[in-house]
Amino acid sequence: MQPIRIILTGLIALTLLQCGKEPSAPQTSGEVTVEITGKTLTGTIVSGATLLETMDKLKAAGQIQFEASGTGEMTMVDSLNGQKNEGAGDTKRNWLYAHNGKLSPLGIGQLKLNPGDRITWCFVLWQDRESCK
Repeated sequence: MQPIRIILTGLIALTLLQCGKEPSAPQTSGEVTVEITGKTLTGTIVSGATLLETMDKLKAAGQIQFEASGTGEMTMVDSLNGQKNEGAGDTKRNWLYAHNGKLSPLGIGQLKLNPGDRITWCFVLWQDRESCK
């Protein structure tokens, strides 16, 4: 009899703990636009997908080529469609991206996207980074 009481007490406690919680919002899906040096692509994403996940999907679909280093939030794009970053220096161009018209300070593994977002990749000198919109 005692084990049944313990089990029932545990089930009641779990039920009460769940009563006060709000149901999580359903994830929405939709299109995101990715532009790379004038070429516009669209991909379907689930709200909250990272830019890295979206780029991986576009790569798997054969729409883009890209190489990256690092993992997760520390992932950095090394090349897009065969064009490699040139490295550090005032005369070197590298890949930067804008998210919805603003230069992003986040890595591609950090930025979470929502349907309707627009990503613009730019291959620019650091001094020209503000032109990436």
